[in-house]
Amino acid sequence: MKKIFMAIVVLCTGVLGANAQEYETPSDEISVSWGLGSGPMIADAFASGLTGSTEYAMQTGNISAQYMHNLTKTLGIGVTASFEGLTSKKNETTKEDLSNNYICVMPTARAYWFRKSNIGMYSRVAAGVTFNSFDYLDSKDGKTVKESKTETGFAWQVSPVGLEIGSNKVSGFLEGGFGYQGLVIAGVRLGI
Repeated sequence: MKKIFMAIVVLCTGVLGANAQEYETPSDEISVSWGLGSGPMIADAFASGLTGSTEYAMQTGNISAQYMHNLTKTLGIGVTASFEGLTSKKNETTKEDLSNNYICVMPTARAYWFRKSNIGMYSRVAAGVTFNSFDYLDSKDGKTVKESKTETGFAWQVSPVGLEIGSNKVSGFLEGGFGYQGLVIAGVRLGI
């Protein structure tokens, strides 16, 4: 009985010691994510709803790729590139498919406020440039003509709460925020 008790104590000590080990932060990380509810798409949906001009719309959601270099165990900097598209079928009179495509490039900073071996919580901010290319209808000389235009603007994302679960090699994450990547962002991160 004494040997069994000692074996259990040794086993428990080993498990607790393994869980208490410090998280080994990878020097570099890459991630891919998908976001829903970005600022531009909410604005487009709201404008279409007010005018009643959209019959239906197809959104890609925000698709992002990110590179991060960890300066310390809690602070990382990097760059995020993202794409989001919206195609809408206009009302019965025009019968035109119109589209908006947003491509963003944003320097990014992330700070962990809690990090253990398999779980971490962080905040992330990003700000940069967006390239918006869109097709629209324009009336000229009594005719409706489809035209294309590209604009450049300011892009940003603030994610006050991010949750990461996994190892330093592979982890999944979920963020809540607002901006050009969305209200909810889910993805996979790889330590390299």
